[in-house]
Amino acid sequence: MIDAAVIVLRLLQYVGGSVLFGSALFLIYALRRRVSPGWGRPLLLGGAVTLALAALLGLVAQTIALAGSVELGLTAESLRAMLGTSLGRAALARSAAGGLATAALLVMPERTSRGAVAGVLGGLAVASFAWMGHGAASEGPGATVHLLADMIHALAAGLWIGGLVGFALLVRSADRSTLLGALHRFSAIGIPVVALVAASGLVNAWYMIGPHHLAGLFTTAYGRLLVLKLAAFGAMLAFAAANRWRHTEALARGVSKAAVRSSLTAEALLGIVVLALVAWFGMLDPPGLA
Repeated sequence: MIDAAVIVLRLLQYVGGSVLFGSALFLIYALRRRVSPGWGRPLLLGGAVTLALAALLGLVAQTIALAGSVELGLTAESLRAMLGTSLGRAALARSAAGGLATAALLVMPERTSRGAVAGVLGGLAVASFAWMGHGAASEGPGATVHLLADMIHALAAGLWIGGLVGFALLVRSADRSTLLGALHRFSAIGIPVVALVAASGLVNAWYMIGPHHLAGLFTTAYGRLLVLKLAAFGAMLAFAAANRWRHTEALARGVSKAAVRSSLTAEALLGIVVLALVAWFGMLDPPGLA
């Protein structure tokens, strides 16, 4: 039961951080205006509050899981011990980032750089996700490379998935001209972001699985969930390609934006599925470390 709670809270942190980071930056680079849509601040506030609360609750749940019982996990000694680890400090930093972003979004005026402030805090939180995974536990000469790859992977994925969430909301209210401009600018960053996701994912896979444990992709729970993640990632790429080379051109010709709306919504939902799978198999031993 507690393991399921840890997985759900990990997912909520991934979603909240990705929205705070990726959606905040999307509203800046895709719309290029200081005033965001009416749903912009509520979306970012939701991400910030979710991140702050889920990080704190996740810290407690992880402590209980490691202690073996609720009674032992809730003792001051157990909590202090958790805060003495990189996992605990990273969780506390994420919660602080979410809290500071919440304050900035509530206090700073609309026409200031509050979106940029929220995005930077979200980026710091997303980068700290590396300490929730196996990268932070790596040892030896390649440990730093693995941790950096984890951070890059998290940041690139957060930028993409968070941007998709914002885009899925924008397409419901934007006029054709605004939507076309956002599509072109989102597509412009899409190729380097996907390249970073793929390259950093390959580095992670080398450390987690390696060439000598490829059979574990189909014989272990970690491997099977990773295969599902790769399938969802492939489907996201297919939707992204359709948006870039079919729906954008059709929209420019005056065709209804319904196809774009459906495609972006499906791509965003697949992104949430990817995050859920990562939250799950991040709790399991990979073939290369089992």
